[in-house]
Amino acid sequence: MKHSNYVRYENIVLQPMEIDDCELYRRLRNFDENRIWFNSGRIISYSQQIEWYNKYLNDSDEYMFSAFDDLGRYLGSCGLYDINFEEKSAEFGRFLVNNSVRGQGIGKKMIRAVFVIAKKLELQHIFLNVKKENISAYKTYVDVGFVSLYEKNNSIYMMINL
Repeated sequence: MKHSNYVRYENIVLQPMEIDDCELYRRLRNFDENRIWFNSGRIISYSQQIEWYNKYLNDSDEYMFSAFDDLGRYLGSCGLYDINFEEKSAEFGRFLVNNSVRGQGIGKKMIRAVFVIAKKLELQHIFLNVKKENISAYKTYVDVGFVSLYEKNNSIYMMINL
């Protein structure tokens, strides 16, 4: 959904995903070491990504974000989707950190920045699921406060109350 939610959190800015960011996200997602963690591990073409982005712009319950540092370098992207304002909940995902900055705490900062936006949106619960084999992502989610709810189909379902 086209939105204007952004936040500065420490040394990163989380802002609405734009069309140019969409291509950066596609390239990052297509790396073998990244796409294996998505439900669909297929390579995404440029035209498929543009089609996805245009659909996203018209989706009223989805906010995609891109993260940049103070020098304007792309750090990654993530999203809140299946937003239910009545239940004050959303799902977090489509989360990728640029390979060049992994291990520097950028992912945790991105997630915490999303929490700031979620609170502005008056959301109280954020859910996610992560593949059991994705130990690094699981540890990151635990470190920022997510708790495991249950396991199903090789995924761990998690939640945080804001």
